[in-house]
This record gives sequence, structure tokens and C-alpha cells, in this order.
Amino acid sequence: MSEYEKWLASLQVGDEVCYHSRWNGYTIIKIEKITPTRQIKTTFGHVFKGGYSRDSGYTIKPITDEVRSAVRRGNLLGKVNNFEFTKCNLEQLERVAAIIDEVDVE
Repeated sequence: MSEYEKWLASLQVGDEVCYHSRWNGYTIIKIEKITPTRQIKTTFGHVFKGGYSRDSGYTIKPITDEVRSAVRRGNLLGKVNNFEFTKCNLEQLERVAAIIDEVDVE
């Protein structure tokens, strides 16, 4: 039995796992049900057998610090992209501009 198969066998209801898509990056999902045949049903309606979902083509993986950081970064980018900067006062905009200047320096 491979390490991946051992990991799959150790999963329980309530555990968090992840999958990766080229469009959305990493997504963390929770196991909602494991059938007697070891089909794993997760949030968002995905069903995995042997770690693979025939419907979506995703493969579940363990969550690492790298995955958590990528998910957090994606969430923050979404928050920043959707923010209405016109709501900021001058002082707040100057702080935002300082951060942008810090990143733009090459």
C-alpha cells in the first residue's frame, strides 16, 4: 500500500482535504460522509473514489502549509480586488499607496 493509499484509508468524517484546479487554485473541503466502499463525499457535492473524482477530475490531497498559504493569498486577493477604494479617506489611501509603492519597487 502506498503512502497516499494509507493516507486515504486514515481519513474520517470531518477531516479537511484539498484539491487543485487550474482555474481556482487550491480549494479546501471537508469530508461529510465515507461510504462502506470508501467513497468520500465532501462539501460542494464532490464524490471521490480512490482519491479521484470522475465528475470533476480532481484528486484530493493532504493540506500542507503551502496549500493554506495559497488559499489565504487567494482569499485576500479576492477581498482586495472587490474593495471599493472610493470609501477610503485620504490617510487610508496614502497607506494603500505606500504598500503599492513598496511592491512596485524593483
